[in-house]
Amino acid sequence: IEKSEKATSVFGKNSAPAYGIYHFTNEGQTSWFDFAKKIYAIGKKCGRVTKDCTITGCTTAEYGAKAPRPAYSVLSKEKIQKELRIKIPEWEQSLKDFMSDRRFEIR
Repeated sequence: IEKSEKATSVFGKNSAPAYGIYHFTNEGQTSWFDFAKKIYAIGKKCGRVTKDCTITGCTTAEYGAKAPRPAYSVLSKEKIQKELRIKIPEWEQSLKDFMSDRRFEIR
């Protein structure tokens, strides 16, 4: 969000959020492995995934990431929640909503 001296938001005059970088993710935490499993499960349930497959996990070393990755890392949403006064949904519900939305059908 860019800095503006007289910025206005939906909250009124001079109420724009503080400038800077904002992180945003849905609520909750997951790994890439569990995210893939959930995509598959929801996809099967709503008919977007029609073939069976096995999802197996791997370590960062096995994957061959170019940069070292921390064993555990999550983004803090504290700033965006405070500044934008928003309720953030759980990631699983957002994924389900997205995958069930017929606007995104693969044809």
